[in-house]
Amino acid sequence: MSTSDTGMIENPAQMTLPEAFRRAEQMRTDAVLQFFDREFTYQEIREYVDALAAAWQDRGIQQGDAILIQLQNVPQFIFTALAAWEIGAVTVPVSPMYKAREVRRIQSDSQAVAWVTTPNIWERQGTETLEDSSLEQVYLTKLEDFGAGLPEKFAGLEDADVDIDSVPQLHSLVDTLESFTGRTPRRATLQPSDTANFTYTSGTTGPPKAALTTHGNMAFVGYTYPAFHGASGPGHTVLATAPLVHITGLAMHLGSWLMHAQKLVLTYRFDPKIQLDAMVESQASWTTGAATAYLSMLQVQDETPRDFSNLKFLGSGGAPIPTELAQRIEKF
Repeated sequence: MSTSDTGMIENPAQMTLPEAFRRAEQMRTDAVLQFFDREFTYQEIREYVDALAAAWQDRGIQQGDAILIQLQNVPQFIFTALAAWEIGAVTVPVSPMYKAREVRRIQSDSQAVAWVTTPNIWERQGTETLEDSSLEQVYLTKLEDFGAGLPEKFAGLEDADVDIDSVPQLHSLVDTLESFTGRTPRRATLQPSDTANFTYTSGTTGPPKAALTTHGNMAFVGYTYPAFHGASGPGHTVLATAPLVHITGLAMHLGSWLMHAQKLVLTYRFDPKIQLDAMVESQASWTTGAATAYLSMLQVQDETPRDFSNLKFLGSGGAPIPTELAQRIEKF
């Protein structure tokens, strides 16, 4: 990987994600991650990432091991993914909407050894998912752990009465981070061609299958997507509309945040009013999401108009956007 005098990356496909993280740290010391009223700098994120990575190594997780991440768009997703990549582990994002049967299928196929999820998901399907599996560690966390000023409609959604001490594999993510604060992990020696993520298909025509997404793949998409649309560099804010468990959110939101040292705004899960308010309050430069998301946002916008003059572009994919919808988006 090389960087030009202007700060442009000459060949982003030759960069690993931990390299991108270290580069971003050097570029900014202000808040770069926002979750409602809670903000984080890259330096604060580094403390969480190193603590979790050190904990995983201490507990036996090795380079090449797979780690399930079953979370909404919350800061913990970022910490978990970065910690996994730091030690050369492979992330396996899983939708929080999946039932035990679907999670077990992906867990069995990936042979994941760790699972990061929420108390309510554990209560609903934890025992079934864990039984006779390769999972050795399960980490529980909820949106309030790293949030402030959360919308009332989200309050308590992930709560459940779980006795952490009742199952040997169970750990509190917050307690783990506190216990390993200040520890430095052994950083993996990685190549851009190494696998960073198992990207599972939706299983429309059969069981979900994993595409092996490399560090170079993620870095290239994360760098070129906003650059192509004129939103390069740290002077922009990206609003995460697509779920981070989906490759769109993972590569285009998290990836672009790393590759351009932009500010990333998370809103837990999609709600059209909350998303529009966040877009205005954060002065977001861009986002990407499904056509159906934009349609519902436009309906809310029609009821209460807002000023989106800071927007550079809105991206979409996965399905064609009807001409009429595209024309309405142009007037956003």
